[in-house]
Amino acid sequence: MPRKTIMTSMIEKTVQEEFVVFALSGRIEAALTVELQKLLDHEAESRNIVLDLRQVQLVDQNTVKFLARCEAEGIKLQNCPAYIIFCKNERAIHFARDSESKTIPTPNKVAPPPASVHPEIFSPSSK
Repeated sequence: MPRKTIMTSMIEKTVQEEFVVFALSGRIEAALTVELQKLLDHEAESRNIVLDLRQVQLVDQNTVKFLARCEAEGIKLQNCPAYIIFCKNERAIHFARDSESKTIPTPNKVAPPPASVHPEIFSPSSK
């Protein structure tokens, strides 16, 4: 019987000169983004904010939307994994196309990765 792996998540805050860095790790889902938003709101007026995503292993679609919104608001995404960049860019492309055709975007559908992308990038837990 296969073992079930429990993936935890964590937010670690550090201050580096004029920057507040939130290092995220593990699986990032909606519940964690709610907590992170509270932290961001608390820091937003006083410092520049960086989200360090080096240790992020998995995100859901709502987290991709959250990260895209953070970036649009001027928060720097540091060490962003390729699969998050891909999903964020695909989402922007689909939203632009949907806006042009005046249809409502379907936020829960993300295009599959291109065949040229190494599959390990999209399933880091399979290592």
